[in-house]
Amino acid sequence: MLSTVRALGQLNGGCVDVVFVSSWSSPEDVIAAEELGALSTQFTSAGSALRVLTVISRSSVGWSGRVGRVSGLFLQENVPDIQQRQVLLCGPSTFMDSIIKILQHLGVEDDHILKENFNF
Repeated sequence: MLSTVRALGQLNGGCVDVVFVSSWSSPEDVIAAEELGALSTQFTSAGSALRVLTVISRSSVGWSGRVGRVSGLFLQENVPDIQQRQVLLCGPSTFMDSIIKILQHLGVEDDHILKENFNF
């Protein structure tokens, strides 16, 4: 999904409105946090929006971010217009299946949900 965010910024001249939600087991698993932060700054300076929301399922010393799982409540609070957005999912099938159920419960139509499967 990171490559998609990069491409959106280039194709639309930086004019994007993206909420990038990532879920990880621990802070050590998070990838590309610095690049996403830089992209967020770049898009904001161009009049666009890239919000990066990272959720960790297992807290650890030094982590001050969100702890838990991506839930319907989390998405409602952080992406209140989710029904009007295109949602791109990437991850293991079990994760994506649970997120798709949450999205459907929130009223996101199936044709607004795109997914890229991978399994470990």
